[in-house]
Formats: sequence, C-alpha cells, structure tokens
Amino acid sequence: MNLVHFRTFAIASISFLILFMFSYYAVKPSSNDVVITKWEVAEDPSSLFGSYNTNNIPGVFFYRLTEPTYIVVKTNLSSDKRNINYLYFPQLNNSYLEGYADYSLIGGFGDKVSKTGHIWYQPIFFNLPESTKEITLKIYGVYEIGISLQPFFTDSLVKYSIAFNLNENFLTSIRGDGINEWNNSSFHFHNKGFIF
Repeated sequence: MNLVHFRTFAIASISFLILFMFSYYAVKPSSNDVVITKWEVAEDPSSLFGSYNTNNIPGVFFYRLTEPTYIVVKTNLSSDKRNINYLYFPQLNNSYLEGYADYSLIGGFGDKVSKTGHIWYQPIFFNLPESTKEITLKIYGVYEIGISLQPFFTDSLVKYSIAFNLNENFLTSIRGDGINEWNNSSFHFHNKGFIF
C-alpha cells in the first residue's frame, strides 16, 4: 500500500468515525428529553396491530404493507412535562404524516394530496404549543409504516439540525465526492470484474 492509498484510507476511516459519532448523538435522547415509550392506537383500518393490546403499543414499531393504509396513534404528556417545545422523530417509515397537539393540526410532512412516495431517513420535528396535553399522529404508508427510531420530546433542535445536515448535506456531498474519486482513481469497474 503506497502513501496515497494509506492517506485515503486514513481520511475515510476518520470520516466514518466522526460520521458515526454525530449520527449516534443525533438520534439518541439526552437525559433532559422525554422519550415516548408507548402509543395508544386510535384508528387501525387495516388491523396492523391485530390482537395486540392497542392501548400500549411500543414507541418504536414497523410493518411492511401489502397495500396503502394509515394508522392513528396518540400519547399523553404528563403535567410536569407540558412545557417542552418540540417533538422529534429521528426516523419514520411512512409516505405522509400529520401531527396534532390536543386535536389541533401542528404540521404535516410528505405529499398531502396523494399520500404516496416514501420518506427516506428524514428527521422530522413538530413545534408544540404551550401546555400540550396529548399528541396524535396520523401516519400513512404505501410500502411500510412505522417509527424506526425512538421519538422524544425535547427543548432543543440541535440533534434535529445535526441529523438533517448529515442526511441532506453531508451524505449527499460524500456520495458526490466518492463518485468523483472513483472516476479519477486507477480502480475501475468493468463488466468482466474489477480491474486495478
């Protein structure tokens, strides 16, 4: 291995470790955050949860779909936690999402009209009105539906900002740089295999 390859390997390894540390930090709740550990199912037209106790489903769940559907889940905030500013979802599996605070729409994400498509690894947050008592989500899915990583209530958008920038800016530029480096290197892929 010559010096150029070692330098490239070292930079890639360090970049991966930094990316991993930032990614881990961006999706894990801190000690001041309030984790959503359970949901109550309000509507389940496709019976995704079947005979499961729909008053106590986990905070993280996932279903592969055979046809488009939606579910409505809700959770309550205890009285000592009602001054929290944001509801943060590090990752959802859905095509459209509506969030309600005490039955008032506080936001949506995705294609509202057709509710098709798929949200890929996109962090989402909602601003919460003061003294919010109950959160309701209407989650639409075409291919899959669920909450992939632990959602939580927080007072800061630092984790959201990091996750958003990693997903939208950093990873996009790495993919572009990687393709550019691939094309400029002496390592090329041909239909007969790898050639050095």
